[in-house]
Amino acid sequence: FIMPVVQGENMTGAAKTMMGSDLKPALGKNGTGAVKATEGPDLKPEGACKAALDRLCAHVIPGSGRKAHCLRQQTIAAANRKEAPPLTPACSLQMQTFFIRSAQSGILKEPVWGFKVACKIDIEKHCAGRPTIVPCLKEAGKKNLIRKACYEKLLEVRLFESEDMRLDVVLMKACKG
Repeated sequence: FIMPVVQGENMTGAAKTMMGSDLKPALGKNGTGAVKATEGPDLKPEGACKAALDRLCAHVIPGSGRKAHCLRQQTIAAANRKEAPPLTPACSLQMQTFFIRSAQSGILKEPVWGFKVACKIDIEKHCAGRPTIVPCLKEAGKKNLIRKACYEKLLEVRLFESEDMRLDVVLMKACKG
């Protein structure tokens, strides 16, 4: 599972957020600021990623892919610092499988951390009721109809999809058709 790394002056705003010092823990908060678990898929706490989850993401509440996003962010941050990957090959495979299955099934509603917040207005305006939000926003982005914050998150999604073509649902459907 190879993650592309963009460093230095060539980084876009999305890449800086994803890979730079803005690295934020993937926590869910309710209106009072307290962390709450939400429903939705996530990496299983047992298995190949148990040690990495305990070491790197113990502070993250499971659900909605937050544990998986945390491990991915930790891996990107280590690559950006030119450090060895913090995950074993078996854990990297488990994480990759989780993201691919989630992308293909559509059950993970946040392809990259912060996507729902950054794109909330654009989703409501351009994609309300659509089952596939990311392709809808990509189309709106081609027409310059989305806000900058959402556009930057879409760049991050594209970087994420470039890691493995199976993460791009539209491309996979086109290849199978």
